Amino acid sequence: MIKKIILLFLILTSPYLFAGQGEGVSAQGNFGLPSSQITNPDGSTAFYSGIGLKADLSIPLYTPGGFATAFRLNIKYLDLQNSANSSSQRETGNHIGGGAGLKLNFYRIFMTYDFNVMKARHFFVGDINHYLEYDYNSAGYSVGLEFSTSKTFSGVISYSINSGNIPKAATGFTSDSSYSDSLIWIGVKYKTGLPFGKFLESIFK
Repeated sequence: MIKKIILLFLILTSPYLFAGQGEGVSAQGNFGLPSSQITNPDGSTAFYSGIGLKADLSIPLYTPGGFATAFRLNIKYLDLQNSANSSSQRETGNHIGGGAGLKLNFYRIFMTYDFNVMKARHFFVGDINHYLEYDYNSAGYSVGLEFSTSKTFSGVISYSINSGNIPKAATGFTSDSSYSDSLIWIGVKYKTGLPFGKFLESIFK
């Protein structure tokens, strides 16, 4: 799926790859605080908190003045703890995956939409020991603000909401469970100033 998205992007945007594109290709590192939940078909809901890490690569498409659009690639990791953990029973979860999407900027304000393919591992330790592993697709959006600290770097703060379904084959339930999360992200953005074509040239020289 990701390969098809990247191929479609290259075909549709090939006329722009070597054109001037403002801040150019940019990379961003983010630290986040997630609030997640899993709701099962029987109505039971588990709540999680923890930390999140995400790396983004933005490739500019069109930048007329203060408005800009970009194609995004990302890698995301969530380290989760069940909010009901006790001394006798604990559940932890690790979610990791990559994705692609679009970003719209209007001066300092931006919005994104991303689709991610995630792999999750949950560990249950205590009176009941159990291990659960599954793959799921997640889609979501974010809104945020960018603050330029120099021509090369910007500070970023954003809020994201994502959702997906956990397959019943992994949980043993009669139907899929629903997953959702919301995160507050704080990040640092590095702007290369290079359009995508010249960015590739600089890598493979």
